[in-house]
Amino acid sequence: MGHDTRWHTAVHEAGHVVVGRALGARGLGAVLLSDTRGRTTPCTWRGSRLEEAAYLIAGAAAGRLITGDPALCGSGDVAAARKTLRRTKHTVGDAEALARQLARKHRRAIERAARQLYDHGRI
Repeated sequence: MGHDTRWHTAVHEAGHVVVGRALGARGLGAVLLSDTRGRTTPCTWRGSRLEEAAYLIAGAAAGRLITGDPALCGSGDVAAARKTLRRTKHTVGDAEALARQLARKHRRAIERAARQLYDHGRI
């Protein structure tokens, strides 16, 4: 399993799922739509806005940590995090710091989830 595009996509989506679950999201999963596109499944969110923004940015944090490349961070994730943080005292930088911390803490779980997603197309 090299650092191909499918692997990068799997790590990115697994980062969202594992961090989201660690923050209390229920019903969260992910599917690979193609080697370059994935998505998380809808979930019930019970955390703070900062935690939700960290979940949104966790794909890029996982990518940077595990593959060394946050290329799949997508402006959509950052824009969604920025929108989530409107009217709060938090910044996207705060969410990025939390996402990095949680990705480091749950690295092994992210790697396991990414392998499953890579091999089977869903977690």
